[in-house]
Amino acid sequence: MRHRHADKLGKILLRHFPRPILRAVGHDPGSQPLQWEDVTVNLPELTADRVLVVGAPDDPQRFAICFELEFRPKRKNLDTWCYKRAALARQLGCRVFLVVIYLRKGTYTTFPNVLVEQEGALRNSFEFTAIRLWEWVPLIRGGPLRGLAPVLFVCEDNPDEATLEEVQQLIYDGDFTGQEQDDLLALTATIASFYLRRPIVMKNLSFEERWLRRSPFLREFGAERREEGREEGREEGREEGREEGTMELRRIVKRMAEKQFGPLPAEVVARIEAADLELCRVVLDRMLEGAPPTELGLSAGG
Repeated sequence: MRHRHADKLGKILLRHFPRPILRAVGHDPGSQPLQWEDVTVNLPELTADRVLVVGAPDDPQRFAICFELEFRPKRKNLDTWCYKRAALARQLGCRVFLVVIYLRKGTYTTFPNVLVEQEGALRNSFEFTAIRLWEWVPLIRGGPLRGLAPVLFVCEDNPDEATLEEVQQLIYDGDFTGQEQDDLLALTATIASFYLRRPIVMKNLSFEERWLRRSPFLREFGAERREEGREEGREEGREEGREEGTMELRRIVKRMAEKQFGPLPAEVVARIEAADLELCRVVLDRMLEGAPPTELGLSAGG
């Protein structure tokens, strides 16, 4: 499964089944009210769409959990998470705990749960809860975390039809309401469809297409996929616009260089035609400043 799908599916799993996930991280919410919040913190790119508030608004012990789903460990994300947690705590007016869920082990050996910065005697340290999803597998199979059975598809290296049968049986054996069971089976069907042919999935789960479409999970997942498609389309449009702008700038650089210096050597023409946007801007600036050809950065050595 491509990692963006694992992230989307993980986010929906969090939203629909927060109580078993809270128990998995060591907090039993009991009958406490739970409320998901969509919060944008200061910078627009730091949207926190997986913030779970535990407790009523007037509860002095009310707190929130910010979940981050990580397909592979990335050091650069640690600073972002620290900033986001602090901004959320200020915005929500309560304690905010960071929980990072690493989705796949892969070939990695280190999955950080602390950020440490040190320079001589100066030191910063921030520790958070890290969940390595594959470590939950025994608890899922053993019973306590059966509500997370569909994530076995994400944890397995090569999930197959036997994985589907196992997940299905775990769900049937679990203590779920009818709606919870339906949603878990729908979630299972969707994840399994990334690995197995759809007719196999439908046959094993005895689903009818019209029943599957009625699942709240499938409707939300479909909305996520449509938005993802729109965003990809917008990004393609932006990329196309950047490419057109770069091509036009290359033509301008070539014309100006020919006017100032006469016919250009073939290697310089080739360098201009391959130049990216930043190089084109640098060359233009240098020409406008009256720099000689050798200082434009278009020769093989420059």
